[in-house]
Amino acid sequence: MKEELNLEEIRKDIDRIDREMAKLFEERMNVVMKVAEYKKINNMPVKDRAREERVLEKANHIIENKKYISGFQKILRDIMDFSCELQDEELKK
Repeated sequence: MKEELNLEEIRKDIDRIDREMAKLFEERMNVVMKVAEYKKINNMPVKDRAREERVLEKANHIIENKKYISGFQKILRDIMDFSCELQDEELKK
């Protein structure tokens, strides 16, 4: 017998996942600020295209459901772009 779908319960799951993603995003940005500090001390540029390409390549292996890879890569690109913006701001201080 197939389980009956309940839209409100499904949406509660989405809300819970969004909260978890927000916490992980904040954790990642806190680490990004450490990267910015390191780059500032060591007079390094914000952009590291080789690193960004490695991160995107790893996405191919992290995602189990291969139809989601391009979506995950888009998210990572947006996160990395935002990370660079934060780092630029930090390095200008």
